[in-house]
Amino acid sequence: MTTKPKNTFRAFVLWIVKTLVGVALFIWLINKVDWKEIYSEILSVRQGFLWLGIWLTVPNLWIQFYKWRYLTHLVDDKISTKAIWASLLAGFSMGLITPGRLGETGKGVFIPHEKRAALTGMGIADKLWSQWALACLGLVALLYLMDIVLGWAQDVKIYIAVFGIFLVYLTWTVLFNPSRIRGWIDWIKRRIHGLPLDQKILSLLSALDYFSRRDTIRCFFFAVIFQIIISLQIVCFLKAFDEITLWNGLAAATAAMFIKSLIPIAIMDIGVRESSIIFFAAIFGIPGASAFNASVFLFLTNVLIPGIVGIYFLIKKFPVRNEY
Repeated sequence: MTTKPKNTFRAFVLWIVKTLVGVALFIWLINKVDWKEIYSEILSVRQGFLWLGIWLTVPNLWIQFYKWRYLTHLVDDKISTKAIWASLLAGFSMGLITPGRLGETGKGVFIPHEKRAALTGMGIADKLWSQWALACLGLVALLYLMDIVLGWAQDVKIYIAVFGIFLVYLTWTVLFNPSRIRGWIDWIKRRIHGLPLDQKILSLLSALDYFSRRDTIRCFFFAVIFQIIISLQIVCFLKAFDEITLWNGLAAATAAMFIKSLIPIAIMDIGVRESSIIFFAAIFGIPGASAFNASVFLFLTNVLIPGIVGIYFLIKKFPVRNEY
């Protein structure tokens, strides 16, 4: 009876710590970046690239909706478009208060359906696909930066290449042999019997039973397109404040987002996102103020505004209940 309050208090303390980490990182960045430069660059912004980056939020949201609709329709193709949009936006709001936007994985609980656990599992699968695609693209970007731009030691590049080959093998296995993944899942199921969360874990894992080879290929394709759109947005925002080529911008943006995803230590990734973009943009001579402005616009268009819109669905339409 006493474990739940303790766990709730522990989770609250952890949330406070991660919030303070994010705020501290952001304050450190503010002190490192010249405010006069930030203001000056905003006044001289190239509006064409700025508006193009903002406009890319539309295909960004569309591809997220499309892949989420695809996943939910694997469970039940009668789930309405309205329910899918509402759950997606509510997930954005959940992402506002969690490191690495992990709260988005719970968007399935906002769809009123008897298979809510399977839909929650689909939300987790959606996040995993995005992370997997980002890892594949991020490793390519890092290898390019290390070899062509930075000229890092051969040993470091070999280690990363070996990890990349292993990741490609896992991707190939998932895409073209999902039955093997089901074998791994069955093995896990046999090992977790008797645990307190046995039934919930089994319910979440049951989402993978809906996938065929065609489904896994399509989900991976959607995730890759989504990550490319994010990188293109960063390039547009960088070019709005300074000069950088498309290819170099894509490499810096993709590497920055990949590294950020490996460090989920702050709420909404505040500070981590900005630091990553500043670091990799600096490789190509982009001033800190320009990269900082680009990261702020990325945060506003992709995280804050969709999250604020989703609060309506989070609170008014689909309140969270402990039902499954």
